[in-house]
Amino acid sequence: MKFTIYQRLVIIFLLTVFFAASFPGQGFGGEHHVFTRLTVEEGYDSNIFWNTRNPETDWMFTFSPHLTWENSFPLNSLRAEAGMAFIKHKKHDELNTQREQYQLMWDTRLTPLLSGNLSGSYLKDTTFESELEETGVVYSHTDRKRYSGGPQITWLLSERSQLSFSYQYSEVSYDKSGYVGYQTHDGSILVSQYLHDGRATLSWNNGYSRYDYNNQYNQSTDNFHSLLGLDYRLRELSKISISSGIIYSETQAAKNTILSESMHKKERSGFGGISFLYQHSKGNVSIVYSKDISPSGSYGTITREKVSLSADYSFLKTTTGTFRWVRIISKSEDYLSGFQQKHKNDHFVYSISLTHRLRKYIFLDLTYSPQISKKITSSSLSETSEEGRRDTIFLKLRIDNNYKIQ
Repeated sequence: MKFTIYQRLVIIFLLTVFFAASFPGQGFGGEHHVFTRLTVEEGYDSNIFWNTRNPETDWMFTFSPHLTWENSFPLNSLRAEAGMAFIKHKKHDELNTQREQYQLMWDTRLTPLLSGNLSGSYLKDTTFESELEETGVVYSHTDRKRYSGGPQITWLLSERSQLSFSYQYSEVSYDKSGYVGYQTHDGSILVSQYLHDGRATLSWNNGYSRYDYNNQYNQSTDNFHSLLGLDYRLRELSKISISSGIIYSETQAAKNTILSESMHKKERSGFGGISFLYQHSKGNVSIVYSKDISPSGSYGTITREKVSLSADYSFLKTTTGTFRWVRIISKSEDYLSGFQQKHKNDHFVYSISLTHRLRKYIFLDLTYSPQISKKITSSSLSETSEEGRRDTIFLKLRIDNNYKIQ
């Protein structure tokens, strides 16, 4: 069943009213906080289709309103978001589209030792946006829709330890053939222990996830993981996090016209990450490395390594500069096409931004971002390599505001 934009907004509003009205004696009490953002953006793209040869350029205009509503009660809090972006291209009007993002979150204190969280979201964008940021894979341009949501329960075992149970379901679909939609189930148990000095936290995460792909092979992947983590606050404004563990995966596919017999593949690998965060009165620095697995609509389950560096600094009271550097390396093996192929995607992007505050709630952003993506496909017979480059520059006028309603 498909809903229009207005139907989705009505559903979010009704759900918000339902949750708020479900709190006896608290209802719509307290303060309501409303945050609005209106963005107008003009941009240039040097390779709008990510072609490896004969790139095509285009200009695009984006108009984007965004609304956030928050309300906190003594034992409960609600947050609802709705955002849209209307994108119009100058030459390639077949790429004109509309991004949508909706989210609803509810936090509650069930007992003095037990708290809960329930969230749900919907995202509609393109494969050159969230899909590319998540996987580093450049395939082809199409709209992508993702529904996700689930509960979390946290139990305080003591003043310094807690136990959390969480479950997350998501469903991803694509408008264009060539991509394969999928559903994911992700459950985990997390135990956290705060050490006596108050600066370090130890954690142990165990979980199970399953990816079901909507293809003719009835392909699925089951994952079991165990992860140890340490968060340590070096100083008041800096923190380092380290995690390491093992993940065990089983991929299955049914017998069909291409596969002469059903496939059952088992793998075991290490995963985890390390991150460093430094905060200063005039800026922040963040360095992150991670290795994990992820579903994708182009190559099925992939192994992903991601490293990023971001920094921002306020040169003046009204001007801030931001630098961001990201590299994603994803690997996968294709056993379903009749040929055993290995795919490697190496995606690199950095961006430089300047933000100037014109008025109290009015900002002007200028961002330049080069991106390079390399794809290598190899088999026992051959190896092919493709590389594409894309440069974008955007000028954005942003108006932020917030309101407090008694």
